[in-house]
Amino acid sequence: MTDINLDVEVAPRLIGAMSGLRRALRRRVGRAGGSQLSDAQRELVRVVRTQPGVRVGEAAAELRLAANTVSTLVTSLVDAGWIRRETDPGDARSALLSLTLSAEQRVEEWRDRRTSVLLEAIGKLDEADREQIERAVPALERLVQQLQEGSEW
Repeated sequence: MTDINLDVEVAPRLIGAMSGLRRALRRRVGRAGGSQLSDAQRELVRVVRTQPGVRVGEAAAELRLAANTVSTLVTSLVDAGWIRRETDPGDARSALLSLTLSAEQRVEEWRDRRTSVLLEAIGKLDEADREQIERAVPALERLVQQLQEGSEW
């Protein structure tokens, strides 16, 4: 098996492909719910969507941001109608975060549109390309996990 120099050959191509995929989807579908949320706000919405009842400190740890930064993001998202902040019944000093019903609906509509656009594009590829993409997904998920954990290779 041939050694591949990931730094020089594969890594930049992978970054370009993944960035290009996100940009192309964003152009075709738009941003979540048609909003003008920043990347940091969208990431916080994602955390709150996947972990309803998350605390600000937990979200900050997940996003690897300072708690005061996340608190500022929460305030802006509460004001914009994306997030509900409720006092934790077990600790009145803490707040539990959840998406508003409107935000949940906007995110679901956006995800459905994004999935539809992506499936349509994949469907136009030949069978060999579709199979390669399908086989690559688990490895890409593991790569994301490695990056999120900050693992040293």
